[in-house]
Amino acid sequence: MNDREAAPRPTPEECERLTGLLAGEDRENRRLLRLAVRQNRYMRRQDVPRLEFNAREWGRYLPAAREARTRRERFLLEIGGRLGIPRDELRMTRLSRRAEGRAGEELRRVLGAWERTATELVRQNSLNGVLARFCLDLVAGESAVFRRGVAGQDPCYDDRGHRPAGGMANVLERQA
Repeated sequence: MNDREAAPRPTPEECERLTGLLAGEDRENRRLLRLAVRQNRYMRRQDVPRLEFNAREWGRYLPAAREARTRRERFLLEIGGRLGIPRDELRMTRLSRRAEGRAGEELRRVLGAWERTATELVRQNSLNGVLARFCLDLVAGESAVFRRGVAGQDPCYDDRGHRPAGGMANVLERQA
């Protein structure tokens, strides 16, 4: 008898319930992923009204995704407790490998989809964060140029009404 055979296994019913919980969480994560992709597109276009709408949608759907994750985590802890698996060793991948039959196969299939969606959501959120920081840096730079031009630090015109050579006037002129 090897370790795999001796390891405690989830029941088919537990596998089915965990599969359902994972599928629900995956559905919620896919919705958030679609919103994250849209957010990226709206940031690149500087489409403020759509960004605001998208942010409201995040606020609407994020609680459902969190609740789905919490339900799945609670049930996973229940299974781990019943099987005597220590909390720090409890992993869905490991548990799914122990599952047998059709219920185990379905659990592994849904777990793979869940992992792909979760990975893509993390990646997209990271990309959006980089883009948001870039946009903020760009705005800070543009506002500094504008502030210097308006405050007279880099005058747009000299005392004869001509543009000074090498000044920031061209940047302000193009933005106006």
